[in-house]
Amino acid sequence: MDFTLTPRPINARANYLNHWNSNRFEELGKLFLLPRGELLNTRGDGSPVQTSLVCRLSAESLHAWLDQDCLINYRHLSSSLNILDNRITFLLTRLVAELKDPSFGSEVVIEHVTALLAIELSRYYKVEIPSSEMSKKGLTRAQLALIIERIQELDCPPTLKELASLCGLSVRHLTRAYRVSTGSTIGEKITEVRIENAIKLLRTNMSIKAIAITLGFNSSASFCCSFRKATQYTPGQYRGRFLTQ
Repeated sequence: MDFTLTPRPINARANYLNHWNSNRFEELGKLFLLPRGELLNTRGDGSPVQTSLVCRLSAESLHAWLDQDCLINYRHLSSSLNILDNRITFLLTRLVAELKDPSFGSEVVIEHVTALLAIELSRYYKVEIPSSEMSKKGLTRAQLALIIERIQELDCPPTLKELASLCGLSVRHLTRAYRVSTGSTIGEKITEVRIENAIKLLRTNMSIKAIAITLGFNSSASFCCSFRKATQYTPGQYRGRFLTQ
């Protein structure tokens, strides 16, 4: 299980060599799980230095909670590449904190967090909704495509009202349906795309001030703050450290 603490390469995608044809690559998310015995081919734009928490989960220790074939079921392969579950993400974040700064009782905390991870993973795979049924409770593929297309524009980020109008929904329905379909919020997606676009523009000769304006930030300071929060580096540090290698 790989939980990245810094952004993955832009357009990070993966292919299961044992199951998919060579042209099928799907999004590799912030958190992915590689089932035992599977081979993964990954690709992306650029090769920034990346920091991840990588956990090797013992099958024997998980079988108390997970179904024997839970992680090798063919229909779970796609959902394993981008696990969108806030409870699992929270537990992994807590695990990172304990590993970075161990203190009294850390071993006990880590043991309990690991047990909770097994339970939440079991729940995730048991209730994961097949993509063909997702539109019944969430957004349709067409609506999701409209939202992503608008968010990816190099411009001021869209408002919820604008996105709701694009999809023919109320703001309340839009936000609820988007979370059902993706497991995250529209705000999180907007932030993710803005940072991805920022990394692309940092590879050019465009000034940091111009990048901030292009991406719709109110100022260079707000852009730097947002970028540092997402990557742990200022735009200048990122450009100097990663793009000159």
